[in-house]
Amino acid sequence: MAQNTFTWEKIYVGQTSNTGKGLFAKVNFKQGDLIFTWEGVLKKGSFPWYAGARWLQIEKCQWIAPLRNNPGWYINHSCSPNSGIRNSVDIVAMKNIRRGEEVTFDYSTSESENGWYLICRCKSNNCRHIIRSYMFLSAESKQKYRDFVSEYLKCYNLRGNLEDNNGKLNDMSTMKDKI
Repeated sequence: MAQNTFTWEKIYVGQTSNTGKGLFAKVNFKQGDLIFTWEGVLKKGSFPWYAGARWLQIEKCQWIAPLRNNPGWYINHSCSPNSGIRNSVDIVAMKNIRRGEEVTFDYSTSESENGWYLICRCKSNNCRHIIRSYMFLSAESKQKYRDFVSEYLKCYNLRGNLEDNNGKLNDMSTMKDKI
């Protein structure tokens, strides 16, 4: 999976006002447009919550660690993102993105590890200040992100419980209460 098929024709790395480097649009993107595909090294197993800075979780205990020449290395979190995840590895525009605008996504939309968190510096009007895994998102946020979430997280219902394909709660349904 450590391939690199990406070209930098539509995005670039630039300075942000609050987080250092970030990813910016070179062109206008329309809602649903593919911005880039997250590529890198597949990591499997159990890791401390802090080990995977920049990693994208694609399955329980599986992440893709982006290569430095992949945009995944530079994309920042925002509590008011303009891009999201499709097919677990594709970053797509959630809304129209103008040329020169920073491309961001909500890191919670790919993460299920209950101990994971991040102090947020996005400074959006609806900043959550502490970013945690998907199960901690509000029902309203889950509804907003429903088409822009990593595939393996789509089985979480709006209350944050993990359901099997038959709609039954599995043994992780009380995980939120144990934290």
